[in-house]
Amino acid sequence: MSTERNKAIIRRVFEDGVSRGDWAVIDEAFSQRNVDYPVVEPLPPERIKEFLDEVRTLLPDLQVEIQHLVAEGEIVTTIERWGGTSKVTGERAQGTVFHLFRFEDGQIVEEWSEGFSWLDELAVRESELRTEDASQPLHTTRTWTFKSGNGEQGRAVLERLHHAATSIPGVSVHLFQDQTVTDRFVTVGVWPSRAAFQAYRDHPDMVQVQLDLRALLAEAYPSDGAILMQELVS
Repeated sequence: MSTERNKAIIRRVFEDGVSRGDWAVIDEAFSQRNVDYPVVEPLPPERIKEFLDEVRTLLPDLQVEIQHLVAEGEIVTTIERWGGTSKVTGERAQGTVFHLFRFEDGQIVEEWSEGFSWLDELAVRESELRTEDASQPLHTTRTWTFKSGNGEQGRAVLERLHHAATSIPGVSVHLFQDQTVTDRFVTVGVWPSRAAFQAYRDHPDMVQVQLDLRALLAEAYPSDGAILMQELVS
């Protein structure tokens, strides 16, 4: 199989399989004989999909961008940027990951990876947060700057976000338009408990809302420089 064909398969793995959740791509690309290095353990398509399901539990809007891709013969190496929004904290999490794949008969039979420590740390942090008092109230403030001309579309998506949030009992979310920048909006939310915030993150509309926002945004940031989820002082 040609080097270009191998590179195309790897692009599909990350763009369609990992980022879009098209499991058929994973089944086609990886051999049942695939081995994970350096642990030297079997890594068939089923185990890869299980791992990706776990990642998407942490980061429902997971996206992977290939930053570098080099191939020679049956070997393809990549450097990717993995990122998404934590379902528990609402914060953006991302990390750089390295992969080396070896092909045989058109499928991946060996895989080396490095750089997932950030994901392990995120899993530990979320586990700790889940064990905290679920009745603890939260406050969130976020600024959304849309690409020029996308303000009205962006506002419509934010209104869907607002609808998802206010469907949770006791939640109050307010949407404001910046008076100085046409395509900029601010959302301010009051969450009676962490459980309420989690219910909002689990709302069935939220994954599509996040994807729609990503397409329209120039940037999204908290007004104070970090996603604000502070405990409210009664």
